[in-house]
Amino acid sequence: MRFAALASVPRILALGAGCSVLVETAQYVLRLDRVSSVDDVLVNATGAVLAALASRHWWRTAAEAPSDRPRPAPVPAG
Repeated sequence: MRFAALASVPRILALGAGCSVLVETAQYVLRLDRVSSVDDVLVNATGAVLAALASRHWWRTAAEAPSDRPRPAPVPAG
């Protein structure tokens, strides 16, 4: 997981649903001759959750594993 703030299934669900709503809204507003539906939002959000659950093993261990690289020292303000 690239962003630690997204490292939870409910947040992935919210992000997947939000992005899907944006795409469906854009299709409706731009009149792209496509049907906008709630079904697509639900399927896309479910797909995001299933992908997160399937890959959770990798992003949980990567987030919890210690890094071999040294952390940069904080720079004093002033």
